Amino acid sequence: MKIEFKKLFTINLSSNFYADNNSFDDVVIEPTSACADLFRKYRLEFRNTPQGAFLFYEGREKTPPTVSPVIEIKNEVTFIFRLKIKNPVFYDYANASDWQGGKIYFFKNTSYNTTGNIAINADLTSPLLNRPEKFKFEIERKDTDSLVTITDAAGGFIENIVVLKKQNPADSGKDFIDIDLSKRPDGEYKISHIGTTNELKCYKASQFEPQTFAYLHITYKHGAWTTDLNLQVFELNFKTKALVWKYEIHQWAGKKAASVIAANTVEIKDKAAAPVIFAPEGILDFPLTIKSNAAIELKNNPKRIQLVSGTKVLIDSLPNPTTNNFQKTVGGIIALMKITI
Repeated sequence: MKIEFKKLFTINLSSNFYADNNSFDDVVIEPTSACADLFRKYRLEFRNTPQGAFLFYEGREKTPPTVSPVIEIKNEVTFIFRLKIKNPVFYDYANASDWQGGKIYFFKNTSYNTTGNIAINADLTSPLLNRPEKFKFEIERKDTDSLVTITDAAGGFIENIVVLKKQNPADSGKDFIDIDLSKRPDGEYKISHIGTTNELKCYKASQFEPQTFAYLHITYKHGAWTTDLNLQVFELNFKTKALVWKYEIHQWAGKKAASVIAANTVEIKDKAAAPVIFAPEGILDFPLTIKSNAAIELKNNPKRIQLVSGTKVLIDSLPNPTTNNFQKTVGGIIALMKITI
């Protein structure tokens, strides 16, 4: 009887930062130890690719070309993967919010019993506090006993913890209680002190590593919808920052009179097929400010925009922004580039 390995499913990672998604190689997928246990149980093989990963099952050929798993996944299982950044440039272009130490992003598939490409929301928003299996939760004791409730991501009840009242009414009541999630699977949890606004949303990780910036949960089981199991491709696309580009243009004071350029003749022209319009801001004099009328996505391939004066090209390709050009404003982050002509 012929034994061979066939794809169970594929995980594809991509980003709008690259014109060719095959160029994306900035994030690596790693199975957690719990995931590796499932691989052994179901005789699966994991392989990284530059754009993600493959998971293979050990199959037995029955009626060619049908290959059935040696051990079928009859009940739902969740494969948990760590996502780690291998290229620091990802920090520069990824459209992430509230990104800071001690927090992680959490992605999961919402379906598996369909075929084809299955998009997983990979927006880098609303990160969760990362917590180990056991940790402290700050509370404020009241004049009467109260409850701290633990629920899962779906709101399912897990546990109530009784918080005893203050011993001395004059005390602030601030204290800590122990939270134990060691018997719960890794994932998202909410801890709430009932009757207060004190609430903690967190991701409990059995084995946290500092380089981890996100966890990916793939829930799966074999289904009757197909005899060919290699029909699921889970896709995660990381969006890039979109910023208003602003150029501050200075004219060199040492120019000869014949070479002096009138500020009201200077323009920026986008050479793309669908150009972004740039318009002056403020007084038409040097230093002259010209900015895009819309946010522009950061790209790996430089955007060709010209600085011109009438029919004369002053600079054929203006510099595109890097993180050194990012500047916080009241309206948000912009890219500010300073040019001297």
